[in-house]
Amino acid sequence: MTKVKNLLLTILLLCGTTVWGNNGLRISGRIKVLKPTTLQIKDMNEGVVLSCIIGTNNTFSTDEINIIPDVYKLYLGETEQNIYLENNPVTINVPTLLSQMPTEKT
Repeated sequence: MTKVKNLLLTILLLCGTTVWGNNGLRISGRIKVLKPTTLQIKDMNEGVVLSCIIGTNNTFSTDEINIIPDVYKLYLGETEQNIYLENNPVTINVPTLLSQMPTEKT
């Protein structure tokens, strides 16, 4: 689980914001998954702000919404990560299956 959290943090730090100054937050990209999973953005009170399904075709895109710049919770399946978001588009691309990533040695 730590491996997935570290991977998500790295992805989010490296993910490109394609255009600054758009009207709202939109998250899109391509993540290879073995079975459909859900991407959700929740506020700190656990209210769902954005949600979309990542299907086996691997591409996803949320609706564009206006948010208050703040810390939100990103959920990718069962993995949770706090992230600061503003009204800008975010693109996340993971070119390999998460299950094929090298494992950590403990």
